[in-house]
Amino acid sequence: MIAYRLTKLTFAFVVATFLLIPTSVYAQVAITAGVQGLYDDNIFLEDDSISLPPELSDPANFPEGLTLESLKQVDGKKDDDFIMVPSLSIASAIPVGQNFDSSVEVSIAALMFTDNTDESRLTLDSHLTFGSSDTLLPDPLFFKVSSMLNSQSSSVSIAQGSTARQSQSHTATLVMGASDWSFAKLWTLSAKYALTRYDYLKEWTFDDREERPYEEKGSDYTKNGLYFDIKNETSKQLTTSLNANVDYTSFSNSNSNDIDAMSKNDLNRIGYGAGVRATYLIQSPITVSASLGFDGAHYPDRESDSNENSTNQDVDDNELSLRFGTSAIYTPDLKTSIEARINQTNGTDTDGQSIVSRSFALNGNRRFGDLTTLIVGGRFLQFQNGDELNDASERFELTTALSITLTKSITLSLGYNYADQNSDKDSEFSFHSSGHSYTSHRVFIGLSGGLVGIKG
Repeated sequence: MIAYRLTKLTFAFVVATFLLIPTSVYAQVAITAGVQGLYDDNIFLEDDSISLPPELSDPANFPEGLTLESLKQVDGKKDDDFIMVPSLSIASAIPVGQNFDSSVEVSIAALMFTDNTDESRLTLDSHLTFGSSDTLLPDPLFFKVSSMLNSQSSSVSIAQGSTARQSQSHTATLVMGASDWSFAKLWTLSAKYALTRYDYLKEWTFDDREERPYEEKGSDYTKNGLYFDIKNETSKQLTTSLNANVDYTSFSNSNSNDIDAMSKNDLNRIGYGAGVRATYLIQSPITVSASLGFDGAHYPDRESDSNENSTNQDVDDNELSLRFGTSAIYTPDLKTSIEARINQTNGTDTDGQSIVSRSFALNGNRRFGDLTTLIVGGRFLQFQNGDELNDASERFELTTALSITLTKSITLSLGYNYADQNSDKDSEFSFHSSGHSYTSHRVFIGLSGGLVGIKG
């Protein structure tokens, strides 16, 4: 059974982590345990304006293997649930000799659904790094290897924290080069090569759910890239930089929740980009920054009619999009911070397709005394596959959270998340739900406690 195998894998991973930490460094281990209660009024992010077509309204007409239970993710009827989330986190630096630096962070959680028990799942987030220290390679040379497991959906169409849409992925990275090499007065250069391997690991549910018509899907790829950055510290207030990059992404597997899915060869691409950035400290409490550039891609193996099942036959083998960003941070005192940010970026979605997104965000946090912190934030997001936003999906998000320190090691947190997404893709019912419309409300309360300085 999948749940049994995943539990054994997780346990073995944690045990191996402890065995790799020398006894002499146990004092650097930090352990946090917690439990959270979460109410979600739309766990599958369904659009209640769309209903099942007539041919699926009568179970007698269902195709073989299809049941009413298996349609609940896509029938347009919102499913709510209360989810209990026990969790355990471990973090530690791992001295492995004076020539290397290493650290590990592991967080394990179980999402236990009250009504929709077949959605209960295991999540595993970890970050393991291993790299050179200054005693091994002379400054500015370096290398670093990292391994990261992520349980949050990397699809831009999925609102952060959506419990029943979480899926596992693994990213392994090797980076080497020179960082902040001072080649002239006030000038530094960073040049690095990065090899990245991304693997989509599906949903780690305790139930195999073989009869479901819809499940999260993703693609696997390898990226080789060269990245350059030249920085000039013009003054104590102003820093400017020029950056450029070129990379090649090769896909070994292609799966998508989108009806316009593409083959792995259609996704292979050569990427390139360049830009400028400036950061300016206006006065002590205010810092502003701005960046401007472009990102391009060429698809050497793509043909305009290569995807016969796609509804979009206007497929181009070249893409070019604008990249920009601006932000302002206001910190009037040590207890208050307000940030406004606008940016447009180009990235890779879960299914491997390029996606351009633009966001407008306003966030603030305020600490009251030494025990209470309030966080409030809002974001408006636009996104679309390709290199333009002429027919973009849109989402508004609102987050508020309150953190209260009860004792030196125990913290109480509670909060609310809201998401409202609108997409022109929704014209009729489809098992493909990437980029669809939905609204969701989530309320949570949690308790966590930590121990630092555990000795062996």
